[in-house]
Amino acid sequence: MRVSLLQVFLLTGLFSISYANDSKAQILEKKITLSLENSTLRNALSKIEKETATVEQQREELQRFFAQQEAAGFQDHAKFVVGVLQARSINWTQMFMDLERILPPGVRVVRIEPRLDKGIVTVHFIVGATSEEAKLKLLKSFENSASFSHVALISERAATQPGSDPLTIEFVAEYSNT
Repeated sequence: MRVSLLQVFLLTGLFSISYANDSKAQILEKKITLSLENSTLRNALSKIEKETATVEQQREELQRFFAQQEAAGFQDHAKFVVGVLQARSINWTQMFMDLERILPPGVRVVRIEPRLDKGIVTVHFIVGATSEEAKLKLLKSFENSASFSHVALISERAATQPGSDPLTIEFVAEYSNT
């Protein structure tokens, strides 16, 4: 079978036209697919923007509510209740038993002020000591205690009046009954 040059050109041309039409169809199909994907993404973005606006509006409403005088009183009451519950969670009897156990002879507690702040019990002490040795034993027993930590000496005074403790020591320590 003999094929002429003209027949080859005609066949090649038809093939090229067919291929070009197929390529155009594929490109059009891809454009449609991308357009649908773009549309889906735009819809998702729109939905997220609406949800964000709703959440922002709810946040602003809550801020306005809590800024009101009545709500501020409610917050104060809630803080007070939380403070009472935290104070009750501390075993105060145990704290005084621990203090009694580590207090050396020759030292007496003149004043004690326990305070609970953010879950930490800080105790402010003013103690009287009969001697420098008793004072040193007191500070050493607090430093070695498992219950009291972060001991900080505030002041130390010698007696100015007869009949009072020869030394008065003021210090703070954190209490933990764990």
